[in-house]
Amino acid sequence: MSERESTGRGGGGRGRGRYQQKKSSYTYTPKSFISPVAGIEHDTFNTGHPKFASQFKTSRRNVANFIQRSLHDEGHAVAKTIKTGEIQTIPRPAAVPNTTAEEIAAEHDENIVRDAMMAAIGKRVVKLAGDTKKGFAIVYDQCSEAVKSRLETSDNWEKIEDDQSLHLLIKAIQKICVGHDDTNQDMYNVVQACKNMFLFRQNDEASTEDYVRDFKSYWDTCEAY
Repeated sequence: MSERESTGRGGGGRGRGRYQQKKSSYTYTPKSFISPVAGIEHDTFNTGHPKFASQFKTSRRNVANFIQRSLHDEGHAVAKTIKTGEIQTIPRPAAVPNTTAEEIAAEHDENIVRDAMMAAIGKRVVKLAGDTKKGFAIVYDQCSEAVKSRLETSDNWEKIEDDQSLHLLIKAIQKICVGHDDTNQDMYNVVQACKNMFLFRQNDEASTEDYVRDFKSYWDTCEAY
């Protein structure tokens, strides 16, 4: 066999090897869902890839801030519900203490002020209930079809939807986005979250700022578990 023939065959083999290596190193990365809501188009909740776990925290924060800017009455309370996953309530004023006969006049004035505050609080409670329902709709619309499908087949979904329980909705979305499965053991979820963080690396297309942001999100996911 001539040197040329040998080189040609060897070169062809190496060429195929390089092609095969390049082909085998390719991994499919699904695209994030894009929301129709202007201002938070890319702040969505997705599932199906480890990168979406790191995206959850950023999306939750940006959606909460968007709602606070959009809902002028009780938007700050709705935003806090999204950020914390806890129900927000309107604080009531303290009761007027019992007084002596000499303090009856002052007590009367305090009662008038307290009654006025209670009336204002009643209006705020009604507005908070309405704004919470608006927040529920916005958060749900930020979910991809895959997340919506898992929400609608999860336990207690009918009650969550009927009650418009925003705090339960954001908790359910978090479980889906960070890969939590109620059928798995807690330690398994810890290991999976840590694995995603340990194997996360900066690719050629990602900026240093994006890498740092995503790595911190992976860390937050691990910390949550």
